[in-house]
Amino acid sequence: MIKMNYINMNKPEDLYLYMKKYIKYGFTSLDNKCYSRKELNDDKLYDKILLESYFLQRPEQLVDNKYGLCTDQVELERDFFKQQGYEFKTFYSTYHNHTFLVYKNEEGKYVLFERTYKPMNGLKSFNSLDKLFDYYKAIQQVVCSDDKVEKVKIMEYSNLEYGTSFNEMIRQLKSNEKNKVLEYKCRYK
Repeated sequence: MIKMNYINMNKPEDLYLYMKKYIKYGFTSLDNKCYSRKELNDDKLYDKILLESYFLQRPEQLVDNKYGLCTDQVELERDFFKQQGYEFKTFYSTYHNHTFLVYKNEEGKYVLFERTYKPMNGLKSFNSLDKLFDYYKAIQQVVCSDDKVEKVKIMEYSNLEYGTSFNEMIRQLKSNEKNKVLEYKCRYK
């Protein structure tokens, strides 16, 4: 495995700014084509291609390809925070199959590192994980529509297997049910 080199990236803010500038939301397919949600602009086609040809990228692949889903981006974040010696956790939300990373900063605060879910984009710090999850839940409740009520679960997870398909990756994420940290109801389409 190639070890990523984070030259000029010593702080979480550096990684965030790098990702904001260079990494787009989308994915790279098995045949090495890059797909952006914006560029396809057809949900059915995007989903079909995603289900047929997505694979979870290694951090160095994401940096080279510059397109990644939240899971690809969280794996890059995980690699950075591990190399920098930060305490961190990764989480999976059943709401839109979203993943995100939380790290503990020098002041002992929990920081949500969010690059792919626009309503929460940025680095937001909290005194406790409970406060962070209260914020996360509140934002999702605002963003959700009134069409349907779903039970949302947030689970802590560790490593995912690189190269796995979208469906296999979701299966791996959902297998962390025993690590559930939050469950609530949310209305959405």
